Amino acid sequence: MEKKRVVHLIGDVTAESISRLSDQVFQLWKEDPEGEITLYVGSVGGGVTAGLAFYELVRACKIPLVTIGLGNVGSMGLIVWAAGTRRLATANTQFLIHELRRHFENEWLRTSDFETGLYNLKLDEDTLLQIIAGICGQSREELHAIAHLERSLTVKEAVDLGLLREEDILR
Repeated sequence: MEKKRVVHLIGDVTAESISRLSDQVFQLWKEDPEGEITLYVGSVGGGVTAGLAFYELVRACKIPLVTIGLGNVGSMGLIVWAAGTRRLATANTQFLIHELRRHFENEWLRTSDFETGLYNLKLDEDTLLQIIAGICGQSREELHAIAHLERSLTVKEAVDLGLLREEDILR
């Protein structure tokens, strides 16, 4: 009997959820490096560090990962979905590309802290837009304009953008 090679990320992208997911994917890949692994993604996002780590792991190891978007796939959830060598989505999936933000709570910050924080925020945003641009063939500037709108894209809009192919919509 063949072992199921299906994993999921439903919920926030956190260090804990990505650590669990990475362990599962890596174990399945070690058992059969050529066999496809299916990852269902329904996540509105979360931590940049965790999401990028997963994306880089999958890409660096050349893991044959099929990602399937479910419901809302946004922000870092979109980057996890983008890690797939094949990317599919259900007909009602919504995709969100938005500007990055940071939350500061009860901290005293110096001007240099803001300057450093802004530099790092722009660096992260540029990296994420570059990943998305690599999928859809749009420029980072065009994607930044879309991110600035802060609204979800339907699967049709995702197809028009080049993020998804019509034949990769699961109906």
